[in-house]
Amino acid sequence: MKVWKFTHWSLNEFAGLFPPEGRAANMLDADGRPLVWKAPVRVAVDNEPYGKNHRPRVDISHLAHGSLVFNEKAKSALGSYLERFGQFLPLDVEGHREWFYHVTNLIDCIDPVASKKKPVTGIIEKEVFVASKVPQTAALFKDPRTAIVFMYANDPAKHELEKLIADAGLTGAAFEKPGSPQRRLRESR
Repeated sequence: MKVWKFTHWSLNEFAGLFPPEGRAANMLDADGRPLVWKAPVRVAVDNEPYGKNHRPRVDISHLAHGSLVFNEKAKSALGSYLERFGQFLPLDVEGHREWFYHVTNLIDCIDPVASKKKPVTGIIEKEVFVASKVPQTAALFKDPRTAIVFMYANDPAKHELEKLIADAGLTGAAFEKPGSPQRRLRESR
């Protein structure tokens, strides 16, 4: 079964979000453990142009590794599907409610021996998955070895999400092959 990274479009073309400073930034550590927030975390839109181009907002955007941010439209369209695999936590994005989403479904399915690692750090840069450990039914998940950085979808989940995203006309979501260069430009959709 194929596995995909569930991620976002390029920040060169679309506006991301600034994480909060100080202690609040630690609240965004999406390592697969459930998070608890007492109040919405305040974040700002990165409105700086890229080159000469203004970068518009999208429905699903980036704030921190291993997570995505959903506006109300995206949460309404995908929330009931995604809540099975993770949690939505409230954000205050310049006075508007948006939602921090991260996967809490941890599955140990990366082969640490067969995966390609960076020579000095040993950090996995090209994942090899153990086929017998990858869920056979639709699932979003994280592996403990890469949980702080990546969310994964198996083929059935990818196909279901692509349909929900297309039906709702959502922008910003991307699926990439694990270990592939990050090319999430709008033209590649």
